[in-house]
Amino acid sequence: MKKVWLEITHLLVTPTRHPSGIGYYTQRLIDSLAERQKPNITYSLVGNSFITNRISSLVAHNPMSKKLFRLFPGKIFNQLVKRGLLPPLELLYRGRPDLIVTFNYVRFPTLKNTRTITTIHDLTYIRLPEYVESKNRAFLEKTVPHSIKASSMIITLSEASKKDLIDEFDLSPDDIRIVPPGVDPSNFKNAELNQKQRQKYKIPGEYLLYLGTIEPRKNIDGIIRSYSLLSAKTQCRFALVLAGGSGWHDQDIQQQIRDYEGPGSIILPGYIDAADIASIYSGARAFVFPSHYEGFGMPVLEAMASGTPVITANNSSLPQAAGDAAILVDSRNIDELSQAMERITADDKLCAELVAKGYEHVKLFSWSKSAQQLEEAIEYTLTRPSK
Repeated sequence: MKKVWLEITHLLVTPTRHPSGIGYYTQRLIDSLAERQKPNITYSLVGNSFITNRISSLVAHNPMSKKLFRLFPGKIFNQLVKRGLLPPLELLYRGRPDLIVTFNYVRFPTLKNTRTITTIHDLTYIRLPEYVESKNRAFLEKTVPHSIKASSMIITLSEASKKDLIDEFDLSPDDIRIVPPGVDPSNFKNAELNQKQRQKYKIPGEYLLYLGTIEPRKNIDGIIRSYSLLSAKTQCRFALVLAGGSGWHDQDIQQQIRDYEGPGSIILPGYIDAADIASIYSGARAFVFPSHYEGFGMPVLEAMASGTPVITANNSSLPQAAGDAAILVDSRNIDELSQAMERITADDKLCAELVAKGYEHVKLFSWSKSAQQLEEAIEYTLTRPSK
């Protein structure tokens, strides 16, 4: 019997109402893994819950055994990690596993001979450092290279991110496994935007949608500029809804929205509650997601599962996320993005074709399949010769 610890400190401190993309990915993955437990492996959820003694509702329902402690205040824990002074996890969580899996870039210290898998979601801090907060960039620059070197295996979310890791760190392809996110179509298909939701988020009749963090990397600037280039008729007919919580360095975006003087309207509904996301997707004429860089791009799949046509970028992992079921554009080309938006608002046949292709494409991605891929990476790491 092999003992595997799943280190989920980052999930324990995620606000339940506003889980991060990494937090959501981790939660869905460990929930699906719990459904696939094999008799030769026992899983335990381990972590430092330094904000509350209560077990986070994000993990309380998971049937895996749990070793969740309030060991350090958050600031002290973070400083220990940054300075490389955190004690081995086996001492913190009182046990000796055969393998430890982490999901948020950092491989924590372990005792000798404990194998580890570290999840590196993407290399934005290297590829596009100008879009990463300086503090976070400095932290990743210090911790990621060490984490990669010390890990038995690396998990990433896409073929593009795997290629980036090989190019930047001279890794062997055998040392990297891809575990993409999934999507549960039953949570998105047939959702409808009702009047109560429209009032809640101040959403008008017809609209183009962006949903994600409001930050420069997501190319919100490009979306606004492209929207302002649409014909007056199109702007009057379709509002632009930029949904999501405020992110790093969003003040310029907020000013750009205030400066907009076109005939249409730009709506900022803020963070969308999880129960309303499918409806917000389904009510949109199109989902516009021309990010400059993504480790995968889960919103692309969610929009497709909601029956909404997608415009996204042709960079990083987004072509893999979109397949042939979206319009791909150069994220730096405002005219190209605007033309795609104009086209998708005018062509009902094109929209119907994209919706049909989207429904087929999302069948390639399920959380059960993702959990299987993680399980295979775990079993391989447990049995392969040590580095």
